[in-house]
Amino acid sequence: MFSTTPVSAGVCFLYFKNKDQSRDIVIEGFWFKEAADDYIDFFVNLNGNPTDGTSITPVNLNTSSGYSAIGTFQIGTNIKNLSGGINSMRFFHANSNESVYRSFNQKIILGYNGVIGLYIGTGGTQVDGMLCFNYHSSMME
Repeated sequence: MFSTTPVSAGVCFLYFKNKDQSRDIVIEGFWFKEAADDYIDFFVNLNGNPTDGTSITPVNLNTSSGYSAIGTFQIGTNIKNLSGGINSMRFFHANSNESVYRSFNQKIILGYNGVIGLYIGTGGTQVDGMLCFNYHSSMME
């Protein structure tokens, strides 16, 4: 879970990089609430080493598994030093007091060193949320 206020339009506020060599991260969907009408862009295949973010530790909802996520996970108001990437999805949201869940019609799969970054459309207002993901064994293709 996270809470942040991106400083301006078009900045990265959430960064996920899978560093597990034997398991893919499968992103199922996203819980979020925004304090103002806005949208969020989901960029995959970003390049660079993120700066100005704060490391976060994803929570494993299987309390008996003992596994922790392996990767670089950051939240921030303006995560910098990233470039490139492909905008794979855009979610529009009208402000509300309730969280909204959006599932992905096609799951986003991050293989080893795969990256996703979430970017705010307008910025300047609070975003609360949770990126929902799980692991599965890497598939050879």
